[in-house]
Amino acid sequence: MGRLRGWRHKSSIIEGLAFGKPYEAFNCDGTEPENSWLTKDVDIVKAYYANPANTFRFTMNGYLGLFEAVYFDSKAESAEALAKNLPLLIVSGSDDPVGDLSVGVTKAYEMYKKAGMTDVTLKLYEGDRHEILNETDRDVVYEDLLRWMNSRVNR
Repeated sequence: MGRLRGWRHKSSIIEGLAFGKPYEAFNCDGTEPENSWLTKDVDIVKAYYANPANTFRFTMNGYLGLFEAVYFDSKAESAEALAKNLPLLIVSGSDDPVGDLSVGVTKAYEMYKKAGMTDVTLKLYEGDRHEILNETDRDVVYEDLLRWMNSRVNR
């Protein structure tokens, strides 16, 4: 579509594919902040959608870059190329549609373990959505991140 319509074209078709099934349970335009895909914190959602810089639509080129990054990151060869002793913390809200409601995040975790990485941790925050650092339990998230990092400094 980028070749046909130009790389600056904004396609509703591609946008619909990118925001597919995992997003169906959530509001994606800010009209129902209590059911936003971003976070359960309604004030954060309202502030997000009030800022026009946050509601831009991707161009075809933007989606191409995003999809290339996702493709690269999901390849087993990419995981296998990493240092096996590299500490890796994978965190997500269990209800984050970007992570396919935990399914994709869990697959990524399993891919890194299968690649032979020795220090891979997966933490899913139950009921949290996309922006775990802006969630209603953000204090717990920040504490967990700090604890994990501190446990790996100067080992």
